[in-house]
Amino acid sequence: MKFNTSLLLLAAQFSGILAIAVSSRAEECGDLGVMDISSIDLASAGIEAEEVRACEAHPMGDSRVRGEQDWEPLTEEQLTANNQTLTPKPDEDSSCYYKAGSGCSGGYCWKACGTAGDGKWCWLAYKGGYGDWQKCSKYTDCGGVTTGCGAGCLTSGSCGCSC
Repeated sequence: MKFNTSLLLLAAQFSGILAIAVSSRAEECGDLGVMDISSIDLASAGIEAEEVRACEAHPMGDSRVRGEQDWEPLTEEQLTANNQTLTPKPDEDSSCYYKAGSGCSGGYCWKACGTAGDGKWCWLAYKGGYGDWQKCSKYTDCGGVTTGCGAGCLTSGSCGCSC
């Protein structure tokens, strides 16, 4: 009986600690929302739970227009091969981007994705898109084999490939 009582007390203490951790994470993330790791197949993603970022949404949302910008410009040859021009058409959504394959905006890395010429882009995150958002001061800081388009956003539009 002593063992069961001790086990119950230990479980009660642990649940209190867990509640504090969840509460502090919610405070830390605020409007960015807490990342829900229960929806991630960690084994398939090849990551551990502690490698998943705390907050779901990207600090800059789905906009790259704030802060300093630095990008790797496409050559005329690349633009022609992708059926693009240096200037987007007047009726195109301004959030689409056609001038670069990757870049650094507001201190965060992004890359072009989707079908060539559609202007879609995504924020980069470590650990296949589930880890911390990749930070930068110039576009050459971006890239790497462990980064991917941000993943795991269930309530925000700042993950995945879009414009």
